Amino acid sequence: MVTSWRQVYGLQCMAVYGHQEFAFGDHVALHEDMVSALLERFGLDPHPTVR
Repeated sequence: MVTSWRQVYGLQCMAVYGHQEFAFGDHVALHEDMVSALLERFGLDPHPTVR
């Protein structure tokens, strides 16, 4: 759980403070990929209505 929290918190901090702008114009795709990977790690599937 700590590893997952670190990923979520780190990505959000990087997005808020603009540390991803050099590599990603829009951080949404990176966030969605991370969430998908975390759900898979926990053996969960995303809800069908969530993109």
